[in-house]
Amino acid sequence: MAFQTLQQLVSDVRTGLTAPSPRQFSDVEIIQFLNYAWKDFSFNGELLETSDIQTVTDGTGDYTLPTDCSRILRVRVYGRRCAFVDDRQMMVLNGDGSGLTTKGTPRWYTVLRRTLSLYPIPDTTYSTGTNRLYIFYLQEPADITVSSYTT
Repeated sequence: MAFQTLQQLVSDVRTGLTAPSPRQFSDVEIIQFLNYAWKDFSFNGELLETSDIQTVTDGTGDYTLPTDCSRILRVRVYGRRCAFVDDRQMMVLNGDGSGLTTKGTPRWYTVLRRTLSLYPIPDTTYSTGTNRLYIFYLQEPADITVSSYTT
């Protein structure tokens, strides 16, 4: 498939909709539909896998997710894969009520909002090499912008 400009894509969508004029759908509306389709296709097809590498800090269990992270695929720390646990499972891990303050080699992670939490909390700092925190995730695709479009 050949590369198309945004103008060509809008024109092709208009042709497919049998809506040759902007009276039925404006160019902006068509570009919005193209964005929805692009994001859905990218997410469901797992097309934009990428990774983020962060320093692991002794005593720090919470790490900020990249702003373009739409779904975590896997997490590795100290060179080992961590398993995802949900809130209920995390409560089981905290069964003695001590608060999630145990330090050691992280084996699990959970996510709340834009924060990835490791448990146990790391007991060693690593800023280089394979022992750092590796977050493999699906990247949110960039929007198709109207500013690149000329009529």
